[in-house]
This record gives sequence, C-alpha cells and structure tokens, in this order.
Amino acid sequence: MNKWKLAFFILLFSNFLIILISSGLLLMPGEKPPLKKEAEGSKDFAVFKVETDKQTVTKLINDYLKKEAVHQPLTYWVEITDDIKLYGSLLAFGRDLDMVMSFEPSVQQGNVILKVKSLSVGRLSVPVSYVLKYIDSQYHFPKEVQIDAKNRQIVVFLDQLALENGSKIQAEKIDLEEGVISANLYVPLPLK
Repeated sequence: MNKWKLAFFILLFSNFLIILISSGLLLMPGEKPPLKKEAEGSKDFAVFKVETDKQTVTKLINDYLKKEAVHQPLTYWVEITDDIKLYGSLLAFGRDLDMVMSFEPSVQQGNVILKVKSLSVGRLSVPVSYVLKYIDSQYHFPKEVQIDAKNRQIVVFLDQLALENGSKIQAEKIDLEEGVISANLYVPLPLK
C-alpha cells in the first residue's frame, strides 16, 4: 500500500478516535457533591448575621410589646440608649402608677438577659425583687419572657420565639456603648 494512503488512514483513524473519546467524555456524568441523608425531622437552615442599631431595635421591641399587650391592663414601652429603660404604668392601690426600670443587657446561649439596675415607681426607688414578683403574679407575659425576681432579671428566650415562617433568631452581641446589636437569623430550608 502506498505510504500516503497509509498516512491518510492513520490520520483519519486518529481523528475518529479523538472525536469518539471526546464525545464519550462529554456525555459522561460530571462530579457531583455527595448527597446528605437528612435525619428524620431535622431541618437545614441558612444562617444570616443581622446587625442593627439601637433605634431600630427600639421600634421592633415596642411594636412587639404593643401587639402582645393588647388584652393587658399593663402598658409599657422601651427606650434603648446607653442602657435599656422600660417605661410604663402598673395598677396598684387602685391607681395607675408610673414605673421606670433600667436594665443592663447581656447575651447567654442566644437569649437575652436583662439585669435590672434600678426600678422606680413614681419618684420612689423600690425593691426590685418585690416589684418583679408583684408584676409576675399580676400580669401575663408571653412564654418567651420570664421574670426571675430572685436574681433581679428578665430573661427573653429568643430560642422559643416563634416566627411565622419557621425562622429562628439567636442574639449574638449587645454592646450599647458601641451601638452594636447583632443576632443570627436561621431560615429553614427548603424555602416555602
């Protein structure tokens, strides 16, 4: 056979082989991440870090308090500056008495601990544990809020707070002097 014919057939065969191998590689499935088996009842969450300022948190808390206190005789609102102050009135001795509580916030396991620094009714400073015990016995609070009169604190259990879409929130840092308030928002996957 002629050497040019032989070279032509070798080149044709090589091109055919290259096209065949390339097509085969193209059509083969690519590398995929391993599929995780979900445990029964478990959910995955997308986590978002949320940072905000004192004014925004003040608005959010007051809106929540307004919604929760609809059927309560106790009216109160919050102001966040270099500390947290709760203003309100409580019914005692047949009268509405003005009340101001000052708190020092901290974060513990994603929940917020509000340690009472001072408490006054009218212009009189009163024993914190006594008034907290009275408030706890006389008024209904959401299950996420627990008054601990013995330790002079109010605990806000964010891990029990039910958001409509199944999201959860955990406090991360509260530094009022620096104006830093941050939390992690856990959004369940798959999205609904």
